[in-house]
Amino acid sequence: MTALNALLSLDKFFTGLDIPPETGRLLIAYSGGLDSHVLLHLMREFTRQTSGVSRLLALHVNHGLNPQAAEWSAHCQAVCQQWQIDFRQVELDARAPKGESQEAWARKLRYQALQQFVEPRDVLMTAHHQDDMAETLLIQLFRGSGPAGLAAMPVKIGFGQGWHYRPLLSYTRNQLKEYAQQHQLNWIEDDSNLDDKYDRNLIRNTILPAIRQRWPAISQTLHRASGLQAQAASLLEQLATMDLQTCTTGSGNYLRVSSLIQLSNERAANVLRYWIRTQGFTVPSARQLAEIFSGVIQASQDTSPCVSWFGTQLRRYRDYLFITAPLPAPPEPGLEFKWDLNNECNLILGKLKAERSKGDTALSVSTDTLTVRFRRGDETIRLAGHHHQLRKLYQQYGVAACYREFVPLLYSDNTLVAIPGMVIADEFRAGINEAGWILHWTESSTVCPGSWDECK
Repeated sequence: MTALNALLSLDKFFTGLDIPPETGRLLIAYSGGLDSHVLLHLMREFTRQTSGVSRLLALHVNHGLNPQAAEWSAHCQAVCQQWQIDFRQVELDARAPKGESQEAWARKLRYQALQQFVEPRDVLMTAHHQDDMAETLLIQLFRGSGPAGLAAMPVKIGFGQGWHYRPLLSYTRNQLKEYAQQHQLNWIEDDSNLDDKYDRNLIRNTILPAIRQRWPAISQTLHRASGLQAQAASLLEQLATMDLQTCTTGSGNYLRVSSLIQLSNERAANVLRYWIRTQGFTVPSARQLAEIFSGVIQASQDTSPCVSWFGTQLRRYRDYLFITAPLPAPPEPGLEFKWDLNNECNLILGKLKAERSKGDTALSVSTDTLTVRFRRGDETIRLAGHHHQLRKLYQQYGVAACYREFVPLLYSDNTLVAIPGMVIADEFRAGINEAGWILHWTESSTVCPGSWDECK
Protein backbone atom coordinates (compact mmCIF):
# COMPACT_ATOMS: atom_id res chain seq x y z
CA MET A 1 0.00 0.00 0.00
CA THR A 2 1.51 3.34 -1.01
CA ALA A 3 1.65 6.27 1.37
CA LEU A 4 -1.08 8.00 -0.61
CA ASN A 5 -3.37 4.97 -0.48
CA ALA A 6 -2.71 4.70 3.25
CA LEU A 7 -3.85 8.27 3.61
CA LEU A 8 -7.05 7.45 1.80
CA SER A 9 -7.73 4.44 4.03
CA LEU A 10 -9.61 6.13 6.85
CA ASP A 11 -9.77 3.05 9.08
CA LYS A 12 -6.00 2.58 8.97
CA PHE A 13 -5.32 6.29 9.18
CA PHE A 14 -7.41 7.01 12.27
CA THR A 15 -6.56 3.79 14.08
CA GLY A 16 -3.04 5.15 14.28
CA LEU A 17 -4.34 8.36 15.89
CA ASP A 18 -5.29 6.59 19.11
CA ILE A 19 -8.26 8.87 19.77
CA PRO A 20 -9.91 7.63 23.01
CA PRO A 21 -13.65 6.84 22.89
CA GLU A 22 -14.35 9.42 25.60
CA THR A 23 -12.87 12.22 23.47
CA GLY A 24 -15.15 15.26 23.25
CA ARG A 25 -15.16 17.55 20.24
CA LEU A 26 -12.66 17.47 17.40
CA LEU A 27 -11.45 21.02 16.77
CA ILE A 28 -9.75 21.67 13.43
CA ALA A 29 -7.43 24.65 13.07
CA TYR A 30 -8.64 25.68 9.61
CA SER A 31 -6.79 28.36 7.67
CA GLY A 32 -8.29 27.36 4.31
CA GLY A 33 -4.88 26.46 2.89
CA LEU A 34 -4.05 23.11 1.29
CA ASP A 35 -2.96 21.31 4.45
CA SER A 36 -5.82 22.30 6.76
CA HIS A 37 -8.35 21.83 3.95
CA VAL A 38 -7.22 18.23 3.48
CA LEU A 39 -7.35 17.65 7.24
CA LEU A 40 -10.87 19.08 7.51
CA HIS A 41 -12.03 16.89 4.60
CA LEU A 42 -10.49 13.77 6.16
CA MET A 43 -12.06 14.48 9.55
CA ARG A 44 -15.42 15.16 7.91
CA GLU A 45 -15.30 11.76 6.23
CA PHE A 46 -14.20 10.09 9.43
CA THR A 47 -16.93 11.62 11.60
CA ARG A 48 -19.58 10.87 8.98
CA GLN A 49 -18.67 7.19 9.31
CA THR A 50 -18.40 7.20 13.11
CA SER A 51 -20.03 9.63 15.52
CA GLY A 52 -21.38 12.29 13.18
CA VAL A 53 -20.14 15.60 11.85
CA SER A 54 -21.63 17.40 14.85
CA ARG A 55 -18.46 16.61 16.80
CA LEU A 56 -16.45 18.79 14.43
CA LEU A 57 -15.70 22.46 14.96
CA ALA A 58 -13.57 24.40 12.48
CA LEU A 59 -11.59 27.26 14.04
CA HIS A 60 -10.33 30.01 11.75
CA VAL A 61 -7.88 32.63 13.05
CA ASN A 62 -7.79 35.89 11.10
CA HIS A 63 -4.43 37.46 11.95
CA GLY A 64 -5.23 40.71 10.18
CA LEU A 65 -1.86 40.67 8.42
CA ASN A 66 -2.86 40.03 4.80
CA PRO A 67 -5.10 42.30 2.68
CA GLN A 68 -7.01 39.18 1.56
CA ALA A 69 -7.69 38.00 5.11
CA ALA A 70 -11.41 38.87 4.95
CA GLU A 71 -11.80 36.90 1.68
CA TRP A 72 -10.07 33.89 3.23
CA SER A 73 -12.39 34.01 6.24
CA ALA A 74 -15.42 34.14 3.95
CA HIS A 75 -14.08 31.18 1.94
CA CYS A 76 -13.56 29.09 5.10
CA GLN A 77 -17.03 29.91 6.37
CA ALA A 78 -18.58 28.99 3.01
CA VAL A 79 -16.78 25.63 2.92
CA CYS A 80 -17.94 24.79 6.44
CA GLN A 81 -21.49 25.81 5.60
CA GLN A 82 -21.43 23.56 2.53
CA TRP A 83 -20.01 20.64 4.52
CA GLN A 84 -22.35 21.29 7.50
CA ILE A 85 -19.46 21.83 9.92
CA ASP A 86 -19.69 24.29 12.80
CA PHE A 87 -17.45 27.29 12.20
CA ARG A 88 -15.90 29.84 14.56
CA GLN A 89 -13.69 32.75 13.67
CA VAL A 90 -11.25 34.70 15.84
CA GLU A 91 -9.92 38.07 14.70
CA LEU A 92 -6.52 39.18 15.96
CA ASP A 93 -4.19 42.09 15.54
CA ALA A 94 -1.08 39.95 15.19
CA ARG A 95 1.35 42.69 14.22
CA ALA A 96 4.52 41.97 16.17
CA PRO A 97 5.99 44.55 18.55
CA LYS A 98 9.31 46.07 17.61
CA GLY A 99 12.12 43.57 18.02
CA GLU A 100 9.88 40.48 17.93
CA SER A 101 9.73 37.92 15.12
CA GLN A 102 6.50 38.34 13.15
CA GLU A 103 6.26 34.57 12.58
CA ALA A 104 6.79 33.69 16.24
CA TRP A 105 4.48 36.44 17.48
CA ALA A 106 1.60 35.44 15.19
CA ARG A 107 2.05 31.76 16.12
CA LYS A 108 1.96 32.59 19.84
CA LEU A 109 -1.24 34.63 19.51
CA ARG A 110 -2.82 31.99 17.28
CA TYR A 111 -2.32 29.21 19.82
CA GLN A 112 -3.54 31.42 22.64
CA ALA A 113 -6.71 32.07 20.65
CA LEU A 114 -7.20 28.38 19.82
CA GLN A 115 -6.67 27.30 23.41
CA GLN A 116 -9.69 29.31 24.52
CA PHE A 117 -11.94 26.87 22.64
CA VAL A 118 -10.45 23.67 24.05
CA GLU A 119 -12.68 22.21 26.74
CA PRO A 120 -11.96 19.08 28.82
CA ARG A 121 -11.60 15.96 26.60
CA ASP A 122 -11.48 18.06 23.40
CA VAL A 123 -8.83 17.41 20.76
CA LEU A 124 -7.39 20.26 18.70
CA MET A 125 -5.99 19.08 15.38
CA THR A 126 -3.51 20.97 13.25
CA ALA A 127 -2.41 20.03 9.73
CA HIS A 128 1.35 19.93 10.25
CA HIS A 129 2.95 17.39 7.93
CA GLN A 130 6.34 15.81 7.36
CA ASP A 131 7.74 18.75 5.41
CA ASP A 132 6.62 21.15 8.16
CA MET A 133 8.56 19.06 10.66
CA ALA A 134 11.65 19.12 8.45
CA GLU A 135 11.42 22.91 8.10
CA THR A 136 10.94 23.35 11.85
CA LEU A 137 13.89 21.13 12.67
CA LEU A 138 16.15 23.13 10.35
CA ILE A 139 14.93 26.43 11.79
CA GLN A 140 15.68 25.17 15.31
CA LEU A 141 19.05 23.84 14.18
CA PHE A 142 20.01 27.19 12.67
CA ARG A 143 19.02 28.84 15.95
CA GLY A 144 21.29 26.52 17.91
CA SER A 145 18.46 24.76 19.75
CA GLY A 146 18.99 21.72 21.93
CA PRO A 147 17.13 18.38 21.89
CA ALA A 148 13.79 19.87 23.01
CA GLY A 149 13.80 22.30 20.07
CA LEU A 150 15.11 19.74 17.60
CA ALA A 151 12.39 17.31 18.65
CA ALA A 152 10.23 19.74 16.64
CA MET A 153 6.65 18.46 16.71
CA PRO A 154 5.11 15.66 18.77
CA VAL A 155 2.16 13.80 17.28
CA LYS A 156 0.19 14.19 20.50
CA ILE A 157 0.63 16.60 23.38
CA GLY A 158 -1.48 18.08 26.16
CA PHE A 159 -3.01 21.43 25.23
CA GLY A 160 -5.07 23.59 27.57
CA GLN A 161 -7.78 21.40 29.05
CA GLY A 162 -7.51 18.84 26.25
CA TRP A 163 -5.08 17.58 23.63
CA HIS A 164 -3.29 18.75 20.51
CA TYR A 165 -2.95 16.19 17.70
CA ARG A 166 -0.93 16.42 14.48
CA PRO A 167 -2.35 13.51 12.48
CA LEU A 168 -0.58 14.30 9.18
CA LEU A 169 3.04 14.17 10.33
CA SER A 170 3.73 10.96 8.43
CA TYR A 171 2.78 12.50 5.07
CA THR A 172 4.49 14.96 2.77
CA ARG A 173 3.09 18.13 1.25
CA ASN A 174 3.05 16.49 -2.19
CA GLN A 175 0.96 13.60 -0.89
CA LEU A 176 -1.57 16.02 0.57
CA LYS A 177 -1.70 17.90 -2.72
CA GLU A 178 -2.39 14.66 -4.62
CA TYR A 179 -5.22 13.90 -2.21
CA ALA A 180 -6.69 17.40 -2.60
CA GLN A 181 -6.54 17.21 -6.39
CA GLN A 182 -8.08 13.74 -6.47
CA HIS A 183 -11.01 14.98 -4.35
CA GLN A 184 -11.25 18.26 -6.28
CA LEU A 185 -10.80 20.36 -3.18
CA ASN A 186 -10.64 24.12 -3.53
CA TRP A 187 -8.11 25.68 -1.18
CA ILE A 188 -6.53 29.09 -0.57
CA GLU A 189 -3.07 29.99 -1.83
CA ASP A 190 -1.39 32.44 0.54
CA ASP A 191 0.91 34.66 -1.52
CA SER A 192 2.96 35.48 1.58
CA ASN A 193 4.29 31.89 1.45
CA LEU A 194 6.43 33.00 -1.50
CA ASP A 195 8.12 35.80 0.47
CA ASP A 196 11.58 34.57 1.43
CA LYS A 197 12.11 37.30 3.98
CA TYR A 198 10.44 34.85 6.39
CA ASP A 199 12.78 32.11 7.62
CA ARG A 200 10.37 29.25 7.03
CA ASN A 201 9.64 30.35 3.46
CA LEU A 202 13.35 30.58 2.66
CA ILE A 203 13.88 27.05 3.95
CA ARG A 204 10.76 25.75 2.14
CA ASN A 205 11.30 27.47 -1.19
CA THR A 206 15.10 27.49 -1.52
CA ILE A 207 17.07 25.46 1.01
CA LEU A 208 15.09 22.20 1.18
CA PRO A 209 14.63 21.92 -2.63
CA ALA A 210 18.40 22.26 -3.05
CA ILE A 211 19.02 19.58 -0.41
CA ARG A 212 16.48 17.23 -2.01
CA GLN A 213 18.42 17.26 -5.27
CA ARG A 214 21.17 15.41 -3.42
CA TRP A 215 19.12 13.63 -0.74
CA PRO A 216 15.57 13.06 -2.08
CA ALA A 217 14.33 11.48 1.18
CA ILE A 218 15.51 14.34 3.39
CA SER A 219 12.06 14.97 4.91
CA GLN A 220 11.77 11.36 6.05
CA THR A 221 15.38 11.45 7.33
CA LEU A 222 14.78 14.63 9.34
CA HIS A 223 11.54 13.13 10.66
CA ARG A 224 13.55 10.21 11.99
CA ALA A 225 16.24 12.51 13.40
CA SER A 226 13.57 14.54 15.16
CA GLY A 227 12.25 11.37 16.78
CA LEU A 228 15.72 10.60 18.14
CA GLN A 229 16.00 14.12 19.51
CA ALA A 230 12.61 13.65 21.18
CA GLN A 231 13.98 10.58 22.98
CA ALA A 232 17.01 12.58 24.16
CA ALA A 233 14.73 15.43 25.27
CA SER A 234 12.62 12.97 27.25
CA LEU A 235 15.69 11.72 29.13
CA LEU A 236 16.77 15.29 29.90
CA GLU A 237 13.26 16.04 31.14
CA GLN A 238 13.40 13.05 33.50
CA LEU A 239 16.70 14.33 34.88
CA ALA A 240 15.27 17.85 35.22
CA THR A 241 12.29 16.47 37.14
CA MET A 242 14.61 14.86 39.67
CA ASP A 243 16.78 17.98 40.01
CA LEU A 244 13.72 20.20 40.33
CA GLN A 245 12.74 18.41 43.55
CA THR A 246 15.93 19.68 45.19
CA CYS A 247 15.87 23.18 43.66
CA THR A 248 12.26 24.31 43.91
CA THR A 249 9.97 25.35 46.73
CA GLY A 250 6.83 23.51 47.78
CA SER A 251 4.59 25.40 45.36
CA GLY A 252 7.06 25.17 42.47
CA ASN A 253 6.80 28.93 41.87
CA TYR A 254 10.40 29.66 42.83
CA LEU A 255 13.86 28.16 42.31
CA ARG A 256 16.46 28.24 45.06
CA VAL A 257 19.67 29.76 43.76
CA SER A 258 21.70 28.08 46.53
CA SER A 259 20.50 24.65 45.32
CA LEU A 260 20.86 25.49 41.65
CA ILE A 261 24.54 26.40 41.93
CA GLN A 262 25.29 23.03 43.52
CA LEU A 263 24.55 21.38 40.17
CA SER A 264 26.90 21.23 37.21
CA ASN A 265 26.41 24.05 34.69
CA GLU A 266 24.77 21.62 32.26
CA ARG A 267 22.29 20.24 34.79
CA ALA A 268 21.52 23.71 36.16
CA ALA A 269 20.75 24.97 32.63
CA ASN A 270 18.64 21.88 31.97
CA VAL A 271 16.51 22.26 35.11
CA LEU A 272 16.17 26.01 34.56
CA ARG A 273 14.83 25.53 31.01
CA TYR A 274 12.46 22.80 32.19
CA TRP A 275 11.16 24.92 35.11
CA ILE A 276 10.55 27.92 32.84
CA ARG A 277 8.60 25.70 30.45
CA THR A 278 6.48 24.21 33.25
CA GLN A 279 5.66 27.75 34.43
CA GLY A 280 4.08 28.38 31.02
CA PHE A 281 6.73 30.68 29.55
CA THR A 282 8.91 30.59 26.44
CA VAL A 283 12.32 29.01 26.99
CA PRO A 284 15.13 31.59 26.65
CA SER A 285 17.79 31.43 23.95
CA ALA A 286 21.36 30.36 24.72
CA ARG A 287 22.41 34.03 24.93
CA GLN A 288 19.56 34.87 27.29
CA LEU A 289 20.30 31.80 29.41
CA ALA A 290 23.93 32.91 29.72
CA GLU A 291 22.68 36.36 30.79
CA ILE A 292 20.47 34.72 33.45
CA PHE A 293 23.48 32.89 34.89
CA SER A 294 25.84 35.87 34.82
CA GLY A 295 23.41 38.66 35.65
CA VAL A 296 20.85 37.01 37.93
CA ILE A 297 22.04 33.73 39.45
CA GLN A 298 25.53 35.06 40.18
CA ALA A 299 24.24 38.40 41.47
CA SER A 300 24.41 39.20 45.18
CA GLN A 301 21.32 38.60 47.30
CA ASP A 302 20.83 42.29 48.07
CA THR A 303 20.17 43.14 44.40
CA SER A 304 17.04 42.66 42.27
CA PRO A 305 18.29 41.76 38.79
CA CYS A 306 15.95 40.99 35.89
CA VAL A 307 16.35 39.40 32.44
CA SER A 308 13.55 39.89 29.90
CA TRP A 309 12.63 38.04 26.70
CA PHE A 310 9.51 37.47 24.59
CA GLY A 311 6.82 38.44 27.08
CA THR A 312 8.75 37.06 30.03
CA GLN A 313 10.70 38.46 32.98
CA LEU A 314 12.92 36.38 35.25
CA ARG A 315 13.97 38.03 38.52
CA ARG A 316 15.82 37.23 41.69
CA TYR A 317 14.77 38.05 45.25
CA ARG A 318 17.16 36.92 47.97
CA ASP A 319 17.84 33.22 47.31
CA TYR A 320 14.91 32.77 44.94
CA LEU A 321 14.27 33.04 41.21
CA PHE A 322 10.75 33.79 40.02
CA ILE A 323 9.28 34.35 36.59
CA THR A 324 6.37 36.51 35.46
CA ALA A 325 4.80 38.26 32.52
CA PRO A 326 6.15 41.82 32.10
CA LEU A 327 5.09 44.11 34.92
CA PRO A 328 2.90 47.08 33.99
CA ALA A 329 3.91 50.65 34.73
CA PRO A 330 3.61 51.40 38.47
CA PRO A 331 0.90 53.74 39.77
CA GLU A 332 1.53 57.40 39.02
CA PRO A 333 3.12 59.35 41.89
CA GLY A 334 0.51 60.73 44.22
CA LEU A 335 -2.29 58.51 42.90
CA GLU A 336 -5.07 57.97 45.44
CA PHE A 337 -8.79 57.18 45.38
CA LYS A 338 -11.67 56.23 47.67
CA TRP A 339 -12.65 52.60 48.29
CA ASP A 340 -16.11 51.63 49.51
CA LEU A 341 -15.42 48.56 51.65
CA ASN A 342 -18.76 47.06 50.64
CA ASN A 343 -17.47 46.58 47.07
CA GLU A 344 -14.47 44.87 45.53
CA CYS A 345 -11.70 47.13 44.26
CA ASN A 346 -9.70 46.12 41.17
CA LEU A 347 -6.12 47.40 41.07
CA ILE A 348 -3.21 47.12 38.65
CA LEU A 349 -1.82 43.91 40.11
CA GLY A 350 -4.68 42.46 42.06
CA LYS A 351 -7.97 42.93 43.84
CA LEU A 352 -9.05 44.27 47.23
CA LYS A 353 -12.00 42.82 49.08
CA ALA A 354 -13.36 43.37 52.60
CA GLU A 355 -15.88 41.38 54.65
CA ARG A 356 -17.48 42.15 57.98
CA SER A 357 -16.24 40.12 60.94
CA LYS A 358 -15.18 40.29 64.58
CA GLY A 359 -11.90 39.79 66.39
CA ASP A 360 -8.37 41.16 66.53
CA THR A 361 -7.63 40.22 62.92
CA ALA A 362 -10.22 42.76 61.74
CA LEU A 363 -9.83 46.44 60.94
CA SER A 364 -11.93 48.75 63.11
CA VAL A 365 -12.78 52.09 61.48
CA SER A 366 -15.72 54.44 61.89
CA THR A 367 -16.39 54.65 58.16
CA ASP A 368 -17.14 52.33 55.24
CA THR A 369 -14.83 54.31 52.98
CA LEU A 370 -11.02 54.32 53.03
CA THR A 371 -8.44 56.03 50.84
CA VAL A 372 -6.16 53.81 48.74
CA ARG A 373 -2.66 55.12 48.13
CA PHE A 374 0.64 53.63 47.02
CA ARG A 375 4.15 53.88 48.34
CA ARG A 376 5.81 57.29 48.24
CA GLY A 377 8.89 56.47 50.29
CA ASP A 378 8.46 57.83 53.83
CA GLU A 379 5.46 55.87 55.17
CA THR A 380 5.39 54.37 58.67
CA ILE A 381 2.74 52.39 60.55
CA ARG A 382 2.37 51.87 64.30
CA LEU A 383 2.73 48.24 65.39
CA ALA A 384 3.27 46.87 68.91
CA GLY A 385 3.74 50.40 70.22
CA HIS A 386 6.42 51.42 67.72
CA HIS A 387 6.44 53.07 64.30
CA HIS A 388 7.75 50.78 61.56
CA GLN A 389 9.07 51.84 58.18
CA LEU A 390 7.43 50.21 55.17
CA ARG A 391 10.81 49.25 53.72
CA LYS A 392 11.61 47.07 56.71
CA LEU A 393 8.11 45.59 56.80
CA TYR A 394 8.40 44.61 53.14
CA GLN A 395 11.71 42.93 53.90
CA GLN A 396 10.16 41.14 56.87
CA TYR A 397 7.21 39.92 54.80
CA GLY A 398 9.33 38.94 51.81
CA VAL A 399 7.87 41.36 49.27
CA ALA A 400 10.23 41.67 46.29
CA ALA A 401 11.33 45.20 45.44
CA CYS A 402 9.68 45.10 42.00
CA TYR A 403 6.23 44.66 43.60
CA ARG A 404 6.43 47.18 46.44
CA GLU A 405 5.13 50.11 44.40
CA PHE A 406 1.97 48.12 43.58
CA VAL A 407 0.99 47.15 47.14
CA PRO A 408 -2.14 49.11 48.22
CA LEU A 409 -1.91 51.20 51.39
CA LEU A 410 -5.16 52.02 53.23
CA TYR A 411 -5.67 55.38 54.91
CA SER A 412 -8.31 56.96 57.11
CA ASP A 413 -8.02 60.72 57.65
CA ASN A 414 -4.41 60.67 56.34
CA THR A 415 -3.40 57.95 58.80
CA LEU A 416 -2.05 54.66 57.46
CA VAL A 417 -4.39 52.10 59.05
CA ALA A 418 -3.53 48.86 57.22
CA ILE A 419 -1.50 47.14 54.54
CA PRO A 420 -3.86 44.41 53.26
CA GLY A 421 -2.48 40.92 53.65
CA MET A 422 0.23 42.14 56.03
CA VAL A 423 -0.56 44.34 59.04
CA ILE A 424 -3.17 46.53 60.79
CA ALA A 425 -2.10 49.57 62.82
CA ASP A 426 -2.40 49.18 66.59
CA GLU A 427 -5.12 51.77 67.13
CA PHE A 428 -7.26 50.36 64.30
CA ARG A 429 -7.17 46.70 65.28
CA ALA A 430 -10.57 45.46 66.47
CA GLY A 431 -10.99 43.99 69.91
CA ILE A 432 -11.81 40.32 70.43
CA ASN A 433 -15.59 40.90 70.34
CA GLU A 434 -15.53 44.10 68.32
CA ALA A 435 -16.95 44.30 64.80
CA GLY A 436 -14.68 45.25 61.93
CA TRP A 437 -13.48 44.36 58.45
CA ILE A 438 -11.31 41.45 57.32
CA LEU A 439 -9.17 42.69 54.43
CA HIS A 440 -8.22 40.48 51.49
CA TRP A 441 -5.57 41.38 48.93
CA THR A 442 -5.40 38.92 46.01
CA GLU A 443 -2.44 39.37 43.70
CA SER A 444 -3.02 38.89 39.99
CA SER A 445 -2.19 35.30 39.06
CA THR A 446 -1.28 36.39 35.52
CA VAL A 447 1.62 38.47 36.78
CA CYS A 448 2.52 37.60 40.35
CA PRO A 449 4.02 34.19 41.12
CA GLY A 450 1.99 33.59 44.28
CA SER A 451 2.46 34.00 48.01
CA TRP A 452 5.78 35.48 49.10
CA ASP A 453 5.65 33.53 52.35
CA GLU A 454 8.15 31.04 50.94
CA CYS A 455 10.69 33.82 50.36
CA LYS A 456 10.76 35.32 53.83
